[in-house]
Amino acid sequence: MNTTIDVIGALLSIISAYFYIKEKPIAWLISLIAIPFDVIMDFRIGVYGDLLLQFLYFILLIYGWYSWRHGAKVEEGLPILRITAKQFYLIGLLTLFPVIAVWLSIDHYTDSEVALLDASVTVLSMLAIWLLGKKIIESWLLWVFVDCLYVALYVYKQMPFHAFMSLFDSVTCVIGYFYWMKEYGNAITDARSEVYDESVTQTE
Repeated sequence: MNTTIDVIGALLSIISAYFYIKEKPIAWLISLIAIPFDVIMDFRIGVYGDLLLQFLYFILLIYGWYSWRHGAKVEEGLPILRITAKQFYLIGLLTLFPVIAVWLSIDHYTDSEVALLDASVTVLSMLAIWLLGKKIIESWLLWVFVDCLYVALYVYKQMPFHAFMSLFDSVTCVIGYFYWMKEYGNAITDARSEVYDESVTQTE
């Protein structure tokens, strides 16, 4: 039973990752389907922060789906965006406060053996989901970091299959990052071409 749940969860993760990279809103719905499987696994291994994440995850997934479907005023959908290094570091700094708060809560109210690691993946995952919902390219880099933390978590919990899947997820996130960078570059080139064409037309 546990193996079946793990395999289904892993397959849903792979499928959703593909659609996230391709910027398809259906990715968010597939992630919604995966939530019950993740809840069962988190409860089984005693990762309580991540268990809490699943309920907040549900809200963020609905937000992400709505954002990708209705968050833009153009037919092409929500555009891929970038944030500056300063903004990225500022967000990271502000994230320290909820990480500490969740860490202390888990450490005080549960019997978790990995309170700090649990808190880190919980808060950073929510941040990564929010950035992904905004189609921020750097969300992929944050996901790579989060997946590396998950690898450490699952290795400690002696769950090699999940550690491998997290490592695999990190590779897909790297692919997603470069794919979105390419799409972002193409969009900028197209926009510049349109501006140039309009300027030529006006001069004529």
